Amino acid sequence: MSNESEPTPETKPKEEAVAKAKKLTRASSKRAKAKKPAVSKPTAASAAKPTRKAPTSAAPKSHIARKQTSKADRANILAVADREGLTALQVQKRFGVKPVTYYSWRKANKKRGASDPAVHSSALAGIDLAGQVRQTLRAEIARILPALIQSEVALALEVGTSTARRRRK
Repeated sequence: MSNESEPTPETKPKEEAVAKAKKLTRASSKRAKAKKPAVSKPTAASAAKPTRKAPTSAAPKSHIARKQTSKADRANILAVADREGLTALQVQKRFGVKPVTYYSWRKANKKRGASDPAVHSSALAGIDLAGQVRQTLRAEIARILPALIQSEVALALEVGTSTARRRRK
């Protein structure tokens, strides 16, 4: 009877080859594990954060077209933000304007003041405010001037006659 635990000359090379293959597989898997970076499972906090994606075009950032906003749109956004008391982040969510852009528009608008026609409301469009002020002042001066001249002349005559009487001899 042959003992099954003892290898026969025919099966001995096969068993050695299998053992050698297992040894190589274990060694290569150990190397592979050592080379692989540890991958952590995403947590709820990290999963909630969106990741930034690179632009799909191969063009450098300086050649990417930027969104252009007209002066009227800028004035409208600034007016709405001022009227509703929006913060820069609320402006970004509502209009898609970055906070730094919103702040630069707001700063430029303050410097420009009321001289920018885009800032004026359409109700004031076409009105010559300086001409109206000038016309009103001229009318007021014309109304007051005769009475002013009369009072000044009377005062001068009164002063002139009163000093003539008090002359010393």
